[in-house]
Amino acid sequence: SCYATYEPLPQDGMSGVKNGQPHGHGIMRFKSSHLIPGTQDCTAEAGEWVNGMWRDGKINVGTWYRNDGNQVIVKLGQRYNK
Repeated sequence: SCYATYEPLPQDGMSGVKNGQPHGHGIMRFKSSHLIPGTQDCTAEAGEWVNGMWRDGKINVGTWYRNDGNQVIVKLGQRYNK
């Protein structure tokens, strides 16, 4: 996509990609401000990244590494409480 790059990290026989979508273990690195797919209002900024398990292009559960040094656990359907 244009807002992020996705790096599959094959694990347990899963490829990290399914039908061209993140699926399985991988890292999404954001190039511009964008909603983390699958969350309700967790907006990653350019330079931030999420390492986790993806399902059909959406985060299932993972860690959001923010530019301010904080690490935030993100899950499918989650809102972000600042």
